[in-house]
Amino acid sequence: MPDLVQSIGQSNAKAILLGEHSVVYGYPAIAIPLTSLQLTVTISPSETTNEPYLITDSYQGLFSEAPQEFSGIHFLVHTFLKNQPCYLTYTSSIPQGRGLGSSAASSYATLRALNRYCHLQLTLEQMTQYGNQAEDITHGKASGLDLATIMHEQPIYFDEHNHFYPLLQHIGAWLVIADSGTYGHTKEAVLSVHDQILHDGKQKECDRLGSLARYGKEAWDHHNIPELGKLFNQAHQILTDFHLSTPVLETLIHAAQESGALGAKLSGSGLGGIIIALADTAEKAQHIYYALQPLAAHVWIEEI
Repeated sequence: MPDLVQSIGQSNAKAILLGEHSVVYGYPAIAIPLTSLQLTVTISPSETTNEPYLITDSYQGLFSEAPQEFSGIHFLVHTFLKNQPCYLTYTSSIPQGRGLGSSAASSYATLRALNRYCHLQLTLEQMTQYGNQAEDITHGKASGLDLATIMHEQPIYFDEHNHFYPLLQHIGAWLVIADSGTYGHTKEAVLSVHDQILHDGKQKECDRLGSLARYGKEAWDHHNIPELGKLFNQAHQILTDFHLSTPVLETLIHAAQESGALGAKLSGSGLGGIIIALADTAEKAQHIYYALQPLAAHVWIEEI
């Protein structure tokens, strides 16, 4: 039973550099944590509710009546808290539905808070298992990449055998992330790519996306920033061929390229969400930032 002492769990956002969509089919991918975007879950005892009560920016009410978007974390709460009265408060600077891993961040922060509140003593392996179950409920079929990146808190290479390898923390580059202000549609995008591979003969495009992630690891390991930028551009063209880009994303990518980005691409599922642009100096990153700022809902710079 919980000890009725407030518990807190934290996590952060992530961005996929190379390998989105193809990673679902057993190909490698590269992803990095975005520590500037944080999410916190606070579990507090309650004497005024008869079951868990959810408090977020978009919904406040009984967990049992929460919208479908909370189904993944509802699974975690139901598994460990059952119907124990408490407040679960979510505060986040991670925009939802943008390919920044907000659902995985929510799952991991929830597990960390539950682990302390209920004295579960979950291992990292068990957290991964439960977190991936929550992600599958949220997204249909999740690769595990988002959760692994957030849990390991460092750049990772996810290989063909579902093994994760840490990458160099810094390669002397800067990533400019721009939020289009429009939701990505993960389930729709995943189903669309699957349909195009199955019925439209686009298996080669999927293979190519996977190979770009392999080349990306080599470029990362050798600090070859210009090559990494070229791979960004090639990956974006393939994702565009899968009809995953949008006019808003294309406007942002064009602006980034015109401002000196070595490469720019959509990141995540597409059909909305974010773009990422690569720069090899802080000054260039700032230049790209100012070019994107009037066109995007939010813009961030992350040193990589």
